[in-house]
Amino acid sequence: MRLVVHFDSPNTLVDYAQQIGRAGRDGLSARCVTFYDPRRVDRTDVQMQVSIPDVMFVERIYKRIVNAWRKAGGKLSLIGFQHQLEILTKDQLAAAEVYIPRAQRSIGLLKRAGYLQEKEGVLTIKRLDRAASRYAKLLEFTQMSAKRQVRETDRIKRFFTHNQPSQELLWSIIGE
Repeated sequence: MRLVVHFDSPNTLVDYAQQIGRAGRDGLSARCVTFYDPRRVDRTDVQMQVSIPDVMFVERIYKRIVNAWRKAGGKLSLIGFQHQLEILTKDQLAAAEVYIPRAQRSIGLLKRAGYLQEKEGVLTIKRLDRAASRYAKLLEFTQMSAKRQVRETDRIKRFFTHNQPSQELLWSIIGE
């Protein structure tokens, strides 16, 4: 028999399903034990919400990327930029724990909205124009990111506070 033990609740139910599913991949029976503390989920939820960028933060990251790109003579990669941020915040561990994930999410949002494109290590940056339709997309993606996090925390709470969490319940919540 396989055993999977979680000492903390997962970030998402999909992650949780993948992790517990690994135990039974070989066809042997498996059990999963998860230690759930609602206070930890609430604390994690607050940390996750703090790491979700608002549009003003996304714009500040955009400006930092543009400045770094200019300083590098147009030869900046996003990985290089993220590495620079990590170096700048390494002495401020508490700040880095929030700032780095927030910056990474901002970069993802800028990429999704079409402001940043990277092909073969070459970064192309589109001008941030608040009147453009691309900016409306950025606003929409930023709001969706925040809503998604709130929804996922609610799903985790519903599953782990249910009087009989089961695989069927897990799949029904994931399928919503």
